[in-house]
Amino acid sequence: MNILKSGPSPSGRGRRDSLIEAGAPGEGHKSIRILSPHRALTLSQGERVISPAEANYWWRKNDPAGALLNNLMFLFIVVPVVLVLKSFYALSFIVFAMMVPYGLFLRRLAIHAVRHHLENHPEEWEKFEESGIISSGSGVC
Repeated sequence: MNILKSGPSPSGRGRRDSLIEAGAPGEGHKSIRILSPHRALTLSQGERVISPAEANYWWRKNDPAGALLNNLMFLFIVVPVVLVLKSFYALSFIVFAMMVPYGLFLRRLAIHAVRHHLENHPEEWEKFEESGIISSGSGVC
């Protein structure tokens, strides 16, 4: 993944941010951009960035589905240990290896949950900014 850099682009057309500020066609309010390997996603209101870790924490604390899916992560620790004790080493490795993709999937779901919540409750933008779940996108994460 590329980190968003300041300055003109190699093609000489300027930065993507300037296109968004100018209201270029195709650059709209529903755009999502990946700014870093941490998968911080931007929202429409003034280029705001969702913190995946903070979104996951909010989702786990405020939504029963988020709490359940996050608690299932515990199984990725316990099940491989039990499988090793039963001499199923290859299966244990496979289950343990699936923990990272599952964790990334949970963060993606958490970001989606925050976006959905803010679409339904736009009055809570300031609350989410104060708690650090979203921040103004200045180009760095």
